[in-house]
Amino acid sequence: MASQNVPVKLSGDSRKTGADIAMRNTLQHHNWISRMLLGAATGALAFAAALTSAVITTQSAEAQPFAVLHSFDNADGPQPQQSGLIQGLNGQLYGTTVGGGFNSQGSIFKMTPGGALTTVYSFCAAGTLGNCVDAYNPGQLVLGSNGSIYGTTEYGGAYNVGTVFIMSPSGEVRAPSNFCALATDPTGIEVNACGAFPVGALVQATSGIFWGVAQGGGALGQGVKFEMSPLGGFGSISGFACIEANCNGAVEVAAGLVQGTDGNFYGTSEEGGTGAFGSGQFAGSIFRITPRGSIKTIYSFCAQSDCTDGQAPTGVLVQGADGSFYGTTKFGGLGSECYNGRPGILGCGTVFQITPEGTLTTLYSFCTESGCPDGQNPIAGLILGSDGNFYGTTNNGGTAPSSACSDNPCGTIFQLTPSGTLTTLHSFCTKGEGCPSGGGPVGPLVQYTNGDFYGTTTFGGSTSSFNGTVFRLSAGLSPFVKTVPTSGLVGAEVLILGTDLTGATSVSFNGMAATFTVKSSTYITATVPAGATSGQVQVITPNGVLTSAVGFVVEP
Repeated sequence: MASQNVPVKLSGDSRKTGADIAMRNTLQHHNWISRMLLGAATGALAFAAALTSAVITTQSAEAQPFAVLHSFDNADGPQPQQSGLIQGLNGQLYGTTVGGGFNSQGSIFKMTPGGALTTVYSFCAAGTLGNCVDAYNPGQLVLGSNGSIYGTTEYGGAYNVGTVFIMSPSGEVRAPSNFCALATDPTGIEVNACGAFPVGALVQATSGIFWGVAQGGGALGQGVKFEMSPLGGFGSISGFACIEANCNGAVEVAAGLVQGTDGNFYGTSEEGGTGAFGSGQFAGSIFRITPRGSIKTIYSFCAQSDCTDGQAPTGVLVQGADGSFYGTTKFGGLGSECYNGRPGILGCGTVFQITPEGTLTTLYSFCTESGCPDGQNPIAGLILGSDGNFYGTTNNGGTAPSSACSDNPCGTIFQLTPSGTLTTLHSFCTKGEGCPSGGGPVGPLVQYTNGDFYGTTTFGGSTSSFNGTVFRLSAGLSPFVKTVPTSGLVGAEVLILGTDLTGATSVSFNGMAATFTVKSSTYITATVPAGATSGQVQVITPNGVLTSAVGFVVEP
């Protein structure tokens, strides 16, 4: 079996202290994949004809207009990591870094679509590392329906187990909501019932309440689902349940939740489930949470021989127009032409489709061709583009070897049709051994309303610090509009983001005219009209008709 000596560049924060790690070990079971990585040599990957075969096409990097917009240095914030970017009300892109800023403990930045970057907040302003009352190690951001930006920090806060923070449209960051302190249960064991170490982006439910997940805490120390008011303050909390002897729940969640059109929430766990690939080693799961907080595993990976159905999902799910959810696994699948550097790990990653009831279909397996020109190890998950196709990145692989990646390719950007045809749009590190284009993307892409895609890389760039980049990829897609939120009741006020919205003359929800106010060239407020039904939102401007990429769901 051919192989590549490609180290998997997994995300992580090299600044975590021994106290941080000890605390996480108190609240969680030991990471099973980490134990497995020290195990025996890699087993042979058997090909399973039952899985759907997919088609791959590869386009040269020059055929796609790709540009590096910013290279991070030590001052403005190295290591954007898994945060990705979001589009704000003012038309600027917002993101976070786990390092840099004025206090070297992470930052929030904004950037114009053209690439002018400004640091808007530096974490740990009120204390030193280990006593950051405003927290550090920020994660992904989300735009709320009130125009504020919400995010989490994995560490820091009053008890050093993470926070949720709110940044107003004017850029003011409020005092964060703190996860609670350790407490001793009746048996003498230290627990954290309200959760610790939040990960992934929050999601705003139809009710207006934000939902999120944390890796630690809960009655069994396996993490929790939590709710938070738009004004701050925690609500209902449900714990994940998983024990090594019978691991039938989610554990080691690495991404946020998504609310389906059925009102339930769906998420992934990097470990947990019942699909085993070794003694006591579980391959991850997909779970569903009802609005009342009941958690159920609907699929366990490695249910098929040699994990051909995938292993270790780490990205957020996205719901397609057909009602199914789509996502990626970091390992597993039919691909055998990669070298993960991880004994006991099978496969190079997959893209899957799963129904809300739990029927999974593998749409694509990475690295079935020598050299992995299609990429390997997708970590960030997928987004649904305005053309109905899915877009994502791989952390390794591609067609552009570089010394920055041990003389191997440094990742890709790809497009995948709903039927499973993959096109490689860009291979990173294409401009020389120094990797000025960046490499190792692990954060999700975002499609700006001008049609272009934006994202971040974890390393590379034009500066000597090699701290990552922000990039833009134009795939030739037209401008569109997006709503915040994507569902609501009749009479609810909805934000509509776009470009060149000045002078808009009409807003409609699936053909039903709505009252609206043009607030600026970059956003409109509109009221869901009586009689509206679920479907596309359309805005007529002097420059043409703009349609939402995702249909708006009118709740009964």
